[in-house]
Amino acid sequence: MRRAWKPAEGRGQLFRDPQDEPAHRRRGLAGAAVSALLDVLEREGVTLYELHASKEAAPLYGEFGFARDPALMRMTKPPQAQDEGAR
Repeated sequence: MRRAWKPAEGRGQLFRDPQDEPAHRRRGLAGAAVSALLDVLEREGVTLYELHASKEAAPLYGEFGFARDPALMRMTKPPQAQDEGAR
């Protein structure tokens, strides 16, 4: 599993793109890694966690208490092609 976190600053923690390699999925490795990470962060006093999970991974994080929140919605807009002109 690649490193998917940065050391906590203050009382919040953002998980950035956590994922495991496809060949290692469904073996409990991601769950063990998340559990260990949450234990460390809790000892550091972190009380707020933010995570952008894939649809497939959301149930795993739900088992740890993460919940979907509309405040975490994102949008990506592709740039307009130059020939479309300004609107």
